[in-house]
Amino acid sequence: TGVPVPRVLKTKSEQFYAQVQDQEGRPRLVWRVSLLPGETLDHHAPTTSLIGEVGAMMARMHEALLDFRHPSLERTLKWDLSAAEWISEHLSVFDAEPAVQRQIRDLLAWYGARGQALLKRLPQQAIHNDLNQQNLLAIAVPGHGPRLSGVIDFGDSLYNPRIADLAIAGAYLA
Repeated sequence: TGVPVPRVLKTKSEQFYAQVQDQEGRPRLVWRVSLLPGETLDHHAPTTSLIGEVGAMMARMHEALLDFRHPSLERTLKWDLSAAEWISEHLSVFDAEPAVQRQIRDLLAWYGARGQALLKRLPQQAIHNDLNQQNLLAIAVPGHGPRLSGVIDFGDSLYNPRIADLAIAGAYLA
């Protein structure tokens, strides 16, 4: 039970991070984390059971993060599903086929008119925001297939509708 995540390990000076200079002399923060068993999901064939484990883990993670607050979570990113209106000015990077362009324009028009407001009314909390095959770990269990063994990379976390994690994971695991 719970959600297996790496722990931040202390430095020699008993701190959780240190400041160092990179090759160009710029200050950088560095830290060390514990290892979790397994390999990223892109090394495993997805099974119905594994996808079910991802959903169950997501529910446990959302429950654990329900009351978590931090000022750094009050932000937006280009891949924030609640702030996708910026895409409208970049339609030229998508498929040039007129039917596809029309479909994208129609979806973005709906998003602007109704979708974004609907998202903002859904339950909001701290979410992972990047549950893809490179941020989920699994171990191979002979005779059972892969089993979920951990979640990594909370660097894109933000305060957003819970359902965004489900949408992101679903898009990657479909």
